[in-house]
Amino acid sequence: MDKLDYLPIRFHFDRAFFSSDGQLKYVGGSSKMSYIEMDKLSLPEIIGHLTDHVVASYAMRLHWLCPGSSCLTA
Repeated sequence: MDKLDYLPIRFHFDRAFFSSDGQLKYVGGSSKMSYIEMDKLSLPEIIGHLTDHVVASYAMRLHWLCPGSSCLTA
């Protein structure tokens, strides 16, 4: 297994967003890791890996946080 063949994704779920001092914060909940093969990377594949950890539905919102970032700007 070559590290470059997989995309590590950390899922955070069962949390809530709130705004504080112009920053959007995400608090509480759990996090789990998945490793997705780069040649299979797609939204259905990401959702499939998410369902390994939590009951997912297409009504869920998925948010991406760039690696190295600690918070989102409101």
